[in-house]
Amino acid sequence: MKGINIIHGKQSLCGVSTIHCFLFLAMLMCFEAKAYTAWAHDGDTTKVSKSIKMRGGIQLQSSIYTGKGNRSYQNPFGWSINANATLSIKQWSFPFNAAYSKNNRTFSHPFVRYGISPQIKSLKFHLGYRSLQFSNYAFSSVPMLGAGFEYKPKVFYIGLMMGQLQKQVKFDTSSQYYTTTPHKYNRRGYAAKVGLHKGRSTFNLTYFKAWDRDDTLSMYNPTFNVRPAANTALGTELILALGRHVYIGGLGGASIYTRNIRGVSNDSIARSVGGTSIPSWARSIDKNINATSQYLIAYELKAGFNTKIIDIDFSYKHISPDFKTMGTFYFQADNEQITVSPSLHLSKKFSLNGSIGLQSNNLLGKKNQTTKNKIYAINVQYNPSEKLQTNINYSNFGSTIASENELQVDSLSIRNINSSINANVQYTMVQSKEVTQQISCNFAKQATEEVYEYNQYAGHDFAAINGTIQYSHSINLKKRSWSIGANFNQNKNIIPSVSTQLIEVKSYGASMGFGQSFLSKDRLMLNTNLTINTLGEVGGNSHLSIASHLSGRIKLSKKQQFNLTFGYNTSKIRNTQINQLTTSATLSQQF
Repeated sequence: MKGINIIHGKQSLCGVSTIHCFLFLAMLMCFEAKAYTAWAHDGDTTKVSKSIKMRGGIQLQSSIYTGKGNRSYQNPFGWSINANATLSIKQWSFPFNAAYSKNNRTFSHPFVRYGISPQIKSLKFHLGYRSLQFSNYAFSSVPMLGAGFEYKPKVFYIGLMMGQLQKQVKFDTSSQYYTTTPHKYNRRGYAAKVGLHKGRSTFNLTYFKAWDRDDTLSMYNPTFNVRPAANTALGTELILALGRHVYIGGLGGASIYTRNIRGVSNDSIARSVGGTSIPSWARSIDKNINATSQYLIAYELKAGFNTKIIDIDFSYKHISPDFKTMGTFYFQADNEQITVSPSLHLSKKFSLNGSIGLQSNNLLGKKNQTTKNKIYAINVQYNPSEKLQTNINYSNFGSTIASENELQVDSLSIRNINSSINANVQYTMVQSKEVTQQISCNFAKQATEEVYEYNQYAGHDFAAINGTIQYSHSINLKKRSWSIGANFNQNKNIIPSVSTQLIEVKSYGASMGFGQSFLSKDRLMLNTNLTINTLGEVGGNSHLSIASHLSGRIKLSKKQQFNLTFGYNTSKIRNTQINQLTTSATLSQQF
């Protein structure tokens, strides 16, 4: 369960420096842990010691980085403190987590994250920054700073969350990142969910509303077409179990998205970019509809037959053009998809999962071109014995969402996966108390497209091929291990000296590793790894690339340990020589 989270950049809290606030919290955690231990031994406090418990830990980390020839934003010197603790009082649970990181970079928009989610039985409260999952098509996992609760007994569900969805980001011409960071309004909102659950049957209804505060920005960057917007969305989910093996149902959402709340009022029916009229009932839940308002829908219909040996699932998905809500992340809009997904489980040794279907866009027929695809995916697992394990996966559709450049606050990088294949084989040659010998092979190939609109690489295609083969040998009695292997990699990357240019880089070579434990109870452990490759641009010159890694761990006590790591990389691409040296140390204490 998520608890209190505190993450600070360059910022003060309540007029006191952030580090002082954090150290006070960390000392309080340690004091409380010791106090409870002493309390439990003071007189007849057996019942108290059982009803009040605290556990957790503190971690101190420091790193030193030096680099040459690359445009890296990594700190030359950085340090952080992390603390976590879980306080249990009878049936209440209070998990805490706090982190402070010293940031030496110039960061346009410092950030703070904190929150708490205490729980007692079926009732959970949320305060601070929380990410809740209410509906895939209305409110799903978008962080909100506010307050709320969830009540989940056996039969029904009630949830509510309200607060800030987006922090204000001003247009600052003095910042070096103002040309790539869009300004943002302060965004508020709330979401409510009710539901019924019985067995495999379920019904959920979600209501979500959000709006930008028009008074939070007075200056605008003409590079970005950002206007104050508002959104009202409804999300539904209905699954009915018909006996033990059959189910039918679906889920979906309707979104009324007003792109500019300053838009001219229109007494006639406003129309979306897709040409769908806004229904009359929409005005009963959103009275601020104007000429910039859109009525957008998305839904999925599902049915399935499930047994121990075979599963067959059917689905139909329809996402209207430009479908979006303020309470969800990216959608692959203007998309219609029919999919059949069979699964076969003949034994513990063999399983087969797959899907096949049809996908098309241009649902309204207003584009010059319509794209139709046959979509399919297959996953095969075959483990004929404990020694041999295999897994092969292939698909030609999907999407990934990740954080964009860390200098762009709260932004996303979205990549559509056109096709991907992954194959893994592991064979255990010897498995005994004395020796373990294994050989493993891995191959992956993936093609993606960057579609994040503010990224300079939007619309670019990325392809990557990776392959490794490795032999590992462990002498269990002496607690010693070593490995040798070979690798091949080819993908598009950024030229260090010119960050706006992409090149295709290829590397191949060999690697070796060694590990050894010393002293009793593995109190000292050392590991080292060395990779030597030839690296260069496809069709160009190749140069020697070396990556080395050395790490050590010392157990100072049962609950305290110290880790030290050294890493060195050197390579050359075109005329740029790159050298990187990283040293990090970590001290952790559990209580």
